[in-house]
Amino acid sequence: MRHLAFGLLGILVSSAAAFANCLCLVCAFDPKIENFIAVTESMAPAIIGGECSVMQHVDPETVTFEHGQVIGFKPVGRETVFIFRIMALGGDTVEMRAGRVILNGDELPQVAQAPDVIPYPNSAPFPRCKNPPQIDGNCIRDRATETTISGRSYDVLDTGLVAPDTMPAMHVPDGFAFVMGDHRDNAADSRMQQPTGVGLVPLSRIVGVFNDL
Repeated sequence: MRHLAFGLLGILVSSAAAFANCLCLVCAFDPKIENFIAVTESMAPAIIGGECSVMQHVDPETVTFEHGQVIGFKPVGRETVFIFRIMALGGDTVEMRAGRVILNGDELPQVAQAPDVIPYPNSAPFPRCKNPPQIDGNCIRDRATETTISGRSYDVLDTGLVAPDTMPAMHVPDGFAFVMGDHRDNAADSRMQQPTGVGLVPLSRIVGVFNDL
C-alpha cells in the first residue's frame, strides 16, 4: 500500500485497496481498477477527504477525454497521483473572472444550491471555510451546480474571492488539459504553475478516470 503526499491544497490520494474500511473487491480481480482515499478537500464535494473513490486505469493514447471529466494524473516530474476535473482541452481558451470559469469566451453557467455545511474538524487538515469557524463548530462553503460544454454537471464550493479566482485568458495547447478542483478556493490546480500548482497537464500523464463523478 502506498501513502502519497504533496502540499495541503493538492488532491492527494493513497492507494487504498488494502484498507479494511475501503475494501474494493473489484480492484482485487481487475488490475485496471484501483481504489483511492483522498486526504485533502480539493475535490469536495465530489470527493471528500477520507472517503473512498474508484479509478479506472486508461491508456491516454486510446481515450478521448471530455470537459468535466474527473481524472487521475501524475504531474510532470512527480509520481504522486493527483485528482482534478478537466475544465479545458487543447484548442480551448480558459479564463477566471471573480471565481467564474470563462471557457472560449462564455461563462459556464452555475445554479446556486443550499450552502455546504460540515462539522469543523478537531485536527488537521483543516478545511477552508467562508465563515471563521471555531473548533467543533461548522464550516460553511457556498455551493453551486456548474455545467460545462460537454453537458456534465457537478457541484463546486466557494468561500469568497481569493487570488486564483482571477486569471487572464490562457490558450491550452494541443495534447494538454487545464484542470481544476471542485473546491475552487482549496485547490492548487492548473491556475498555478509548478511547484505551487500542477500547471497544464499533458494528456500522456493521465493514468485513470473516475466515471461516476
